Amino acid sequence: MKKPYEHKAPLIRNLLKANIDGLTAQTLSLRLKTDESHIYRVLNKMPDAYIASWTEGRYVAAKWRVAYVPPHCPPPPKKDKKTIQERRKRLLKIDLLS
Repeated sequence: MKKPYEHKAPLIRNLLKANIDGLTAQTLSLRLKTDESHIYRVLNKMPDAYIASWTEGRYVAAKWRVAYVPPHCPPPPKKDKKTIQERRKRLLKIDLLS
């Protein structure tokens, strides 16, 4: 089963590849007719999307681009999710050391 953001990621990636200067999340949401907050969630989860520049004017907005990823490139490593107890032990060790 695909995650919710995986359905829009290829569409966003293709739009960003087609626009060399980059696009804002607002522009992407207008073109794809979806909510801007959903676009931000998808962009933040895409490993090849990055903020290339900032718009100038009355409001500042990020312009997003996608990086070229070679086909033989391995995916980024997954982060280990620590349990609450492990996080508490780490915080306790830091407190005891200081």
